[in-house]
Formats: sequence, C-alpha cells, structure tokens
Amino acid sequence: DNDGVDDICLIRYKTEASGFTANVFIFNSVGVKVCQLAANQLLSADGFLIWDGRTDKGKNINPGIYVLYFEMFNAETGARKIEKLPVVVSAR
Repeated sequence: DNDGVDDICLIRYKTEASGFTANVFIFNSVGVKVCQLAANQLLSADGFLIWDGRTDKGKNINPGIYVLYFEMFNAETGARKIEKLPVVVSAR
C-alpha cells in the first residue's frame, strides 16, 4: 500500500552456474500479466530482484494473491528452470 512499511518484495535467486538469463513476471489470480520484472536479463550467480507492488504502468496493485513466474535458461548448456510462487499483497 506504499505506506513506507513492507512495501517491496525481494526475490532472491541463486544459480548453479553463470550465464543464465531470466524472464520474470507477476500474474494476477486469473492469469493476467500485471508486471514484468525482467526480460532476457542476464543474471549473476547470486542476486535479488525487487518488486514494489506496482503494475507496469506504475499503478499500485490491489490486495490479493499473485503468482511470481520466474523462468531462467542458459543458452550455452540448454539448462532451463521455471518456478511459480505465490505472492500476497495486503493493505492495512
């Protein structure tokens, strides 16, 4: 709710090798993409992505349950991994 308390979601990742590229999206409960956090972004071996609870258009998200879709792939090895995790957005 952007009140200055717990307003960001830190997404930590760790890969087994360097050279991974990521696509990261936030979807609402009916599967509509509301935010793209990374588009073919080259990842370090260990790091963070941050989501501030806003849409791609900069509007605050409504409270509810969202899905974090994290896809990473390595063009050199062909390795690919997909994670889907719930994210809860609440308001006071």
